[in-house]
Amino acid sequence: MAKELGIYSKTIANYLDEVACVYTDLAKEEIAGSSYYYIRNALTPEEMEREREYAKGIKTEQTSYKLALGKAHEDFCQFAIDEMMQHGDFKVGEESWWHEVVDRTGVKRRRDIFLSSLDKSKRYEYDGILYVKTPVGKEPNVLVWEMKYRGDLSRDFYDRFIKKLYDTEDFSTMQLVKRDDGRFIRIKTGPALFKSNVMPVFVTPSVGRKNIQVGDRSMNFAEYVTSQGGKIVFTQEYERALEKYYPKKKVNFQRLFRDWWKSEKGKGTFEDFLKKYLTLD
Repeated sequence: MAKELGIYSKTIANYLDEVACVYTDLAKEEIAGSSYYYIRNALTPEEMEREREYAKGIKTEQTSYKLALGKAHEDFCQFAIDEMMQHGDFKVGEESWWHEVVDRTGVKRRRDIFLSSLDKSKRYEYDGILYVKTPVGKEPNVLVWEMKYRGDLSRDFYDRFIKKLYDTEDFSTMQLVKRDDGRFIRIKTGPALFKSNVMPVFVTPSVGRKNIQVGDRSMNFAEYVTSQGGKIVFTQEYERALEKYYPKKKVNFQRLFRDWWKSEKGKGTFEDFLKKYLTLD
């Protein structure tokens, strides 16, 4: 309904809540994090229970799909970047390397990296961290990746990511200083909240809607990120790169994901499915 009317689903929910205050026959029920509205006594208790179970099943399927979509997008982007590096098309510097960790099984992983906050009370997750050696200075540039396949990216999403950066011990210019009463306060040690050699990089499928207001100017998500010093890369750039290396194949991430989801349903990895598709004659 929200898509058809061209307004936010939250706005519709607010309207329905107001209507429910007047028309008491309109009831609301929360199921698996979503709101459902119905007319009281229109269904028997048995019918209501069947509707609840059906809604839970739909919600579980949708959640699984969204989680798998996000993970597959990360796999797709990383695979494309690796291919670009091998072909010399990923030009970030003469020497670069990914932040890697070894998991419990002994396998090296360079995605889903967890780093400690300033006070060590929590750990923040990053999709990927690439270090690039520069001819000037000892510290490498750090590209911190966020690979999101969603069209509703907002200003808050970027701002929350920046807050995560400046509360991450490895990236922040803040320091914790202990006061006389034993409590800690944060002291900024640089002109910015995170180090100048750190750059956030967002991979998104589109520029986003022009719904971000900065002063008297309206911006889309891509414009807002670049205006704040970040970097935007579009999923389509990686699709075109793979088509260049595999000229016999049409590469569309969304279509490939749907084909994988229908055929595999999470049994095999999307990356294996992608490799097989690209190399199969």
